[in-house]
Amino acid sequence: MELFVITSSVESEQAAERFCLRFRALGNLNQTRSVFQITFKVEAERVTVICEGDESVSLSGRALLALKARAADAVGEHVAEHKESMIVQRLLHKYYPEIPQTERPVVEELTRKMLNGEEADLIHGHRAREKHVAEISKGFYEYLQSTSYVDVDGTIAFRMRDYLDTLKETLDYAVDEYLLSKQYEEFIGMLKYFVQFQEPRVPVIHLLHKGGTEFALLDEGLKPVEPLPGQGVSAHMADQELEMEDVVVSTLISLSPKRVVIHTLEPELLIISTIRQIFGERAELGKVLPPQNA
Repeated sequence: MELFVITSSVESEQAAERFCLRFRALGNLNQTRSVFQITFKVEAERVTVICEGDESVSLSGRALLALKARAADAVGEHVAEHKESMIVQRLLHKYYPEIPQTERPVVEELTRKMLNGEEADLIHGHRAREKHVAEISKGFYEYLQSTSYVDVDGTIAFRMRDYLDTLKETLDYAVDEYLLSKQYEEFIGMLKYFVQFQEPRVPVIHLLHKGGTEFALLDEGLKPVEPLPGQGVSAHMADQELEMEDVVVSTLISLSPKRVVIHTLEPELLIISTIRQIFGERAELGKVLPPQNA
């Protein structure tokens, strides 16, 4: 007596093997090894899992639900690991054909990281991936309540609209981030080109990181630089995002120092790395200055 049949296309022998391994783990529920039996049918680019019950042994409704839940979990992991990337590729090709072929892997990787929570810290990222896989598994579990035959690819295409919508929304966010990154790179390149051909006006400017996102500019005597008309020399940057009018960057470019010495305990800050990119060999990290200079 067939309890359920689950079939899926696979792109490689490795994917087929991992799919089968996940279902072999269901044997842990089959303590007597006689209540049900799982067999596999592996064909070219397709794997079918057949779960059969022993007609002489009664399987309770609760036990069958638990078995289907574990089967849905196995399918969810399979989809997240082996199918999601291909679905994202198709969505990217359909909705964003203007993105160059050579740049698409960048967007796909951004999407994958967002889905799996890899932009968060280790704990929250792990939980985000668990939640994402659980949502996939839930869709298959709900379908298994009404049928004993599941085609994984067909179920995703015709019965899991919420999942596909999630992938599309995440892809949209990834494309936005990609475009912002490209604009940022182009902007930095423009400023770098401008600085490269600009004659130095002052010998040195010290960029002092006062803490948080607050900075000050000092001259070679470590005295505050007089503000340019309409500009200050300290900047408070929301979310540490670079904009064209950021006071620190625009003032540095206006002063055109021969050397920019950066004093900070956080050299990884975006604004710091940006200035180092723009000024190239002119920029260097200096020692942390004493509090009175702040």
